[in-house]
Amino acid sequence: MSNPITPIVPAEKIHILLADDDELQLRLFSAYLIEAGYEVIHARDGNEAREMARRLKPDVVLTDNRMPIIEGLTLIATLHHEKETKDIPCILLTNDDLSLEAEKVLNEIGGLYVPKAEFKTHIWSALETCLAKIGKQVPGPAKAFTANLLGKQ
Repeated sequence: MSNPITPIVPAEKIHILLADDDELQLRLFSAYLIEAGYEVIHARDGNEAREMARRLKPDVVLTDNRMPIIEGLTLIATLHHEKETKDIPCILLTNDDLSLEAEKVLNEIGGLYVPKAEFKTHIWSALETCLAKIGKQVPGPAKAFTANLLGKQ
């Protein structure tokens, strides 16, 4: 008796829109995400990020707070209130202390916050939370990368 060959179905790619006007930060954060197996799309200001989110419908948006044209918190609030993007989970990246108002806005719309200084260690659980909101899981390669990076083998 022979066993039928089960086709290998590639894991669904997770697309992340990363918005930051600092080229060095953009490249550094992208490198981590790409190495973990995510597909990364770049935007260099808030308006470009808004348009790309509307057009490309990424799985998650990561945005710096201090950006030209539209700041990150405003971008997240705008995306949350627009029909085309309201279901895209967002993570605010900043080294600024969040004001009580900013925290309130993020809590109301379900956005998350990760300090840029802690990106390498904290982004992974935030991404897992965001993906769970849209019914997706962290891809296997990303889990392995994260475990290796954080020394949890």
